[in-house]
Order: sequence, then structure tokens, then C-alpha cells
Amino acid sequence: MSGSVPEEFTAIGVHDFDKWLEPKEFTYKPRPPRPYDVDIKVECCGICGSDIHAANGDWGRPYAPVAVGHEIIGEVVRVGDGVEKLKQPPRKQL
Repeated sequence: MSGSVPEEFTAIGVHDFDKWLEPKEFTYKPRPPRPYDVDIKVECCGICGSDIHAANGDWGRPYAPVAVGHEIIGEVVRVGDGVEKLKQPPRKQL
């Protein structure tokens, strides 16, 4: 794929579920890729009602920080060895 994968990712997310309307930037190291993983460099991301519930901790508070949003457009930068059907162009809408 055309992009490169950084050793550390940057995201914006909820650090304190009692202050979920105050998201902050954070960084984290991704796990090593698994055979069916696809890494996407996110260019833009929308949020919906389910993301608001997750950010507010309505469905539990499993860990923080947490970045919500699953309607994304981005560039595929890495695919696992088991991924067979992902083809160019690398820009995808999910």
C-alpha cells in the first residue's frame, strides 16, 4: 500500500467519562498486525448516536482513553497476510 505506518498513533478521545464533552488528544502504540487486520490512516471521521453513548459511558466504562467514531474515510496503509479482497484504490469509506 502507498502509506507508511507510524510506530505511534495519535487520536482524540474521552479521558474521563464524567467529562466526556472534553475530549483530548492522546497517543498509543498499536499492537503488531494480525493476519486479518487492516490499518487505515483516518482522514475524517463522523460520530453517531452510538458513539455518544460509548463516550458517555452509557454501555459501561471499560477503559480510558477511548476514541469513538466509526464512520470514516481514510487511506489503507497496511493489510495483514490473510486479507485477500482489498484492492486499490487505497482510499476507503467505512
